[in-house]
Amino acid sequence: MEAKVYESDIQYLSDEFSRIKLRLQVILAELPAAGSLPDPDFPGGCRPEGAFSSQARHACGLKTACTEPPAGADTGVQTGIQETAEALARLTEQVSLRKEATLREGNVLALSRLAEVFGISDFETEILLICLAAEIEPAYARVLSFLNGEKALKQPTVGTICRLLCSGAGETLTARRYFSYQSPLFKYHLLEFEEDRYEPLSTRSVRISQRVADFLCGLPGMESRISTFARFVPPERTLAELYFSPGLEDKLNFLCSLPAALSSTFQGGLVFHFYGPRGAGKTAAAGALCVAWGVPLLVVNVKAMLNTSIDLPTAVALIFRESLLQPAVLCFERFDLLLGDDEKAVTCRLELFGALREMSWLTILEGERPWLPAGELQPHLFYTVEFGLPGCRQRAKIWEDALKENGFGMEAADIFSLASRFVFSGGQIREVARLARSQTIQLDPAKCRVTAGELIAASKALPHQKLGSLASVIHPKFGLNDIVLPAWQSEQVKDIIARVEQWGTVYENWGFGSKFSDGNGLKALFSGPSGTGKTMAAEVIACELGLDLYRVNLAAVVSKYVGETEKHLARVFEAARSGNAVLFFDEADALFGKRTEVKDSHDRYANLETGYLLQKLEEHAGLVILATNWQKNMDEAFIRRLHFILEFPQPGEEHRLRIWQGIFPAETPLAQDVEFEFLARQLKMTGGSIKNIAFDAAFLAAGEGAVVGMKHLLLAARREFQKLGKTISIEDFGSYANLVKRYETDI
Repeated sequence: MEAKVYESDIQYLSDEFSRIKLRLQVILAELPAAGSLPDPDFPGGCRPEGAFSSQARHACGLKTACTEPPAGADTGVQTGIQETAEALARLTEQVSLRKEATLREGNVLALSRLAEVFGISDFETEILLICLAAEIEPAYARVLSFLNGEKALKQPTVGTICRLLCSGAGETLTARRYFSYQSPLFKYHLLEFEEDRYEPLSTRSVRISQRVADFLCGLPGMESRISTFARFVPPERTLAELYFSPGLEDKLNFLCSLPAALSSTFQGGLVFHFYGPRGAGKTAAAGALCVAWGVPLLVVNVKAMLNTSIDLPTAVALIFRESLLQPAVLCFERFDLLLGDDEKAVTCRLELFGALREMSWLTILEGERPWLPAGELQPHLFYTVEFGLPGCRQRAKIWEDALKENGFGMEAADIFSLASRFVFSGGQIREVARLARSQTIQLDPAKCRVTAGELIAASKALPHQKLGSLASVIHPKFGLNDIVLPAWQSEQVKDIIARVEQWGTVYENWGFGSKFSDGNGLKALFSGPSGTGKTMAAEVIACELGLDLYRVNLAAVVSKYVGETEKHLARVFEAARSGNAVLFFDEADALFGKRTEVKDSHDRYANLETGYLLQKLEEHAGLVILATNWQKNMDEAFIRRLHFILEFPQPGEEHRLRIWQGIFPAETPLAQDVEFEFLARQLKMTGGSIKNIAFDAAFLAAGEGAVVGMKHLLLAARREFQKLGKTISIEDFGSYANLVKRYETDI
């Protein structure tokens, strides 16, 4: 008669538990009935040795013990033991045949897969089953506590397990190796000791991992101890549905086919290293690969793992165990954090590499910078793939999909303009679309169109990297109508804005990006005396483009310690990239100055910093504006890399008049005697000084409870000249000289 197939893991485990029950019957029947042990279930609080509660005996199919064995009991016991042993042998054979039949049907029982994946022997499988029975069946725990000789121990001890499975002292000694920390059962945390490790091995109790117990019972889930730093990423898109550059797409398709191509010729594992800026699609690509392979993706946040309360070796072991139980592809995000020299990073890296070599069939490491292993991952094959930010056309497609997913529509030309202006990653684009949806739905739930302005406003809510003292974030308020410049400079400012807006059209649609190699970002230099409008022009450009302005604090960026300046610069450029901001270096000659002849180590390191800055400047895909009072001090290598150079001259009388006419807010009360033409003619100063005079005059007038008049403006101008170290006499104020004299006397 052909053996029946097991229809479920529970059905199979039920038979295995019956085998354990028969083993227990044999052991219990062999126990002598002498002496007594404490037991509240028995009268007087003691039970005869070899006896236990009726409830526990009934669970094992035995009759209730009595303190005095009946006549001829030995013969009956021996007969019962033999019959039970024969029943155990028959059931063992039956279970084996049913397991084989189940496998032939293409079904794999959880315990069989566990044994294959972790390489555990038949004897170790029996150990697992005993511990599982104690975990999920209270009656077995009660019997095992009796066999342990200690009522408090509900889990089997090593001695009890050996008593059930070993037939003599020799087998018991051999079995001890299965309880070492290097054995598969404990190395992979399938089982865990409950007591102090310094207790004798035979008296230490063993518990099955809750996650392993659930797995063997066919229950879904994940190890609870890793849930704070690991997560399953649900399948969302295939590779064909993601938008990558053609070159990157080809590499990913190659990786997708690699496991199948190597399955028959290569027995080792694979390690893929994805690196590039955050949000460049590394995790999305990993998820798409898993969709093609038909397996889940288990993503581990390295930063959270380093801060977990679990010791790192255990955390790493649990992660890889989970990936084998599922099975799942492991993906470690922020892998760069493990490449440092601090003790925690080194410990975690060594544990991870060790587990990876032994337990992983495919692992993906995600970072932001390139990395090559120095033999640590052998014999695994290693492949590295660089992820850049999507190009303008890819960004336009991502914008279109993200807007559709959130119920929005937008004209194709407007989408392309957004994609050209905002160098966002795919993740940022989708987050902006979600934020815009949540913001607009409060005002109009039925709204199906969204404007560029609403999307720009939503982008401001994106989380940005904190810069601390390295740079200040300026939310620009000035537009083109607020700045006064000569015609040539004004046109140049407009050209910079247009260059950013039309970047995608020229470099991608018209093919300039593939023909020329200098299409990575836009760099401009503003030079001229202080106060001539360089910072304001940078703010105007950022405002017209709908971007923030990051003004770099050179005093905080430049460090006397070797390597610190480069770290600060990397943070600044990364923050500008992730925040899609205009990067503004004021007094740039201090950082971009001419390199010197190497005379000592300080010169060498200073030149290294300059070289690093050149590299970051070329790599940056956004807009960088440098401002200096002394263009002649700038390094020629920087000058050659600039797309625009604007000279900001001292304003002439005509431009000073326009500045004066627009300097006061509409709400400021002005006296009838204010004569802007006189101020523009007599006070030869920059726009920055004019702004200072306007502020000072306003506070003078407000302190008197008066409106702003000429006396306030002229006294403020006199103070501004003194502050600049310039002399101006009362007579220079012409017809207003007496007014200034009287006002100075009064105050």
